[in-house]
Amino acid sequence: MVKPLLVKRISGACAILCSVGALAFTSCVLAQPGSLSGRVLFTDERKGNCIGCHKTPTDTSSKGASNIGPPLEAIKQKYPTPDDRVRLKDVIRDLRDKNPESIMPPYGKHHILTEAEIDAIMAYLETL
Repeated sequence: MVKPLLVKRISGACAILCSVGALAFTSCVLAQPGSLSGRVLFTDERKGNCIGCHKTPTDTSSKGASNIGPPLEAIKQKYPTPDDRVRLKDVIRDLRDKNPESIMPPYGKHHILTEAEIDAIMAYLETL
């Protein structure tokens, strides 16, 4: 016969584990939309179309073969700090501020992408 106190403890432990699992699942799901929508923008010919110039070697479902821009990989390692990520975001907004000869479109300056869309692309880049 199982003791009632033991049942309560097991039930309480299960409730805690389920709550932690639900929070982890929710965090994962909430983190996904930015990177998923960023990937869509990255490949969308009417928006970012970053794949038109950049390869993404670690995204095996990506079909980009261009070498106009540098390959985009190991972004978290290349831009590890918040200041580094601000610099990368500035590149997406308008690389011509740093390199006037750049042929990269000024996505932010010319309102090709909104700030939210740039953030979504950043979330995707951080998965590479």
